[in-house]
Amino acid sequence: MLHRLRHAPCAVALVSALALLAACSPREAERAKPNVVFILVDTTRADRLSLYGYPRSTTPHLEQLAESGVVFESARSQAACTFPSVNSLLTSRAPHRFLDQPLGDWSIPESLPSIAEILREHGYATYAVSASTVVRATPSRQNQTGGYGRGFDVFDERCEGQPGKCVSQRGLALIQRSPRPYFLYLHYMDPHHPYAAPGSFRHHFAHPRPLPRHVRDGDPKPLLESVYKRGERK
Repeated sequence: MLHRLRHAPCAVALVSALALLAACSPREAERAKPNVVFILVDTTRADRLSLYGYPRSTTPHLEQLAESGVVFESARSQAACTFPSVNSLLTSRAPHRFLDQPLGDWSIPESLPSIAEILREHGYATYAVSASTVVRATPSRQNQTGGYGRGFDVFDERCEGQPGKCVSQRGLALIQRSPRPYFLYLHYMDPHHPYAAPGSFRHHFAHPRPLPRHVRDGDPKPLLESVYKRGERK
């Protein structure tokens, strides 16, 4: 069962939570703060997730999670590329707010507080593990300024370009020794170009036959060229 967002139950739940916290001592209220885990899977298409109705079972674990959670059926990306989209997610600002920055500056402006800064001010330990070459604390070839580390106690970049297993393991290692309520941001890049399915999933939805080299390498260029040559741009 997919749960849709309903305003009244959310309001009731919020009031109930506030009432419970008000009845607690400061130390009990501190312990009652929920841990927050923010998972971003870069370039994932909703229309290819079985959670959102795709006929193949591509996301069984997300479907299991949805049974006890809330699914936003009308959510959409704020921008078509990483920099303004992630900035919008972390600051709750529209993407046009970041378009007047100097060329190559993809950081979050100092004047805008991020979710990590706000939660740290409220007693949270804040951690990030990112496999992205864009969402980084330090400069890279793609992001000349870095700048995403503000507000994080730890911003781990050692999984850059690595499979999701690296991000998960390093994220778990951080929270296992966290003494306080924590905010954990995980940025996965597995569906991003160049895409190469893990060995055990390479033929999950296909017959076991030799794959073209561009498919094995996750290179979309031959496919794009064939589409444009036929004039099909849907």
